[in-house]
Amino acid sequence: MPVMPLLLGAVVATATPSFGFERVDVIAPLPGTFINDDLPRLTLDPLTITVRWLEQVQVVFTVPVQGLTAGISLSAQNLYYAVPLFDVPGLELQVGLQTRLLLPAGFTAGLGWRWWRLRVGLGVVAGTEASWDNIDYDHPYVMPTLSIGIGRLFQGS
Repeated sequence: MPVMPLLLGAVVATATPSFGFERVDVIAPLPGTFINDDLPRLTLDPLTITVRWLEQVQVVFTVPVQGLTAGISLSAQNLYYAVPLFDVPGLELQVGLQTRLLLPAGFTAGLGWRWWRLRVGLGVVAGTEASWDNIDYDHPYVMPTLSIGIGRLFQGS
């Protein structure tokens, strides 16, 4: 039995109309270091922490596959897949892949909740400091994440 036509059929069956704006994550789940590493040092070096905050602000777009979104920030590019959880409007389970210039650098999993134009997420991220300059997966980190996004109106019921 050919597997590729079945996979293509599943993707087409779950397709959404087009690419589009989803939200802006003012606190992004990936790379996950802003809340844990940078924010506690805000009073010591406000300029550096402000720049790090700007680097992690992420614009998230929908793509033509239901549940899949792509996020772009100055520090990372991310793919997320979310599925509704139970029958609670706005509650979703989300998993994601983080890349730096398309070099895989981390994963995330967590819960997200949408209401009106707000999205709040709690989860965990497993990542590395790997980059094309230093492809080093020897120093992984795991930490909790918080994400806050503002975007298009939630249409759930």
